Amino acid sequence: MAEELKSPVRRILLAAAGAALVLALVFAPDMAGEYRTLLLAQALIYAIAAISLDIVWGYTGIPDLGHAVWFGTGALAVALITGEVDASGMIMQTSTSPFAYIGAAVVGTIAAALLAAVVGWYACTRKASSFYIAIVGLALAFIAQPLYTQFPAITGGEQGLFGFKYDAISTRAW
Repeated sequence: MAEELKSPVRRILLAAAGAALVLALVFAPDMAGEYRTLLLAQALIYAIAAISLDIVWGYTGIPDLGHAVWFGTGALAVALITGEVDASGMIMQTSTSPFAYIGAAVVGTIAAALLAAVVGWYACTRKASSFYIAIVGLALAFIAQPLYTQFPAITGGEQGLFGFKYDAISTRAW
């Protein structure tokens, strides 16, 4: 059986499996309904975070104990770009353009990458060990938590931002 799955056959099978997955995701809104589609979108967002942690920690061997900071930085950037926040952290109004969410996702990704690059520039020196990098990541997470809670007009404080209404984005767009 292993000899049958040579390189060209394996590539064809992987391409077919990938095409089937893409088709399933394209037609999921029609088959699953609104609630399950939103759950699927949220699961895919968390899968992206998990896969990126797997790449950083699993393949490179760099223990990233502050990975949630990068995820949170991007999410906060998207929320602030697409919504208007009052002093209590309530989202008063969200953008009506689906393109605003795409642009906000790009800006959020860039914001998280820039923050990670700045921290990485200082943490990943020639003499840095994996232990040192892990401690820097853990310290960053401990620093980010009080910063997040001390600015409720921007971050929503301890309760986070709430009140999002995604009327501008259809289930299919999700």
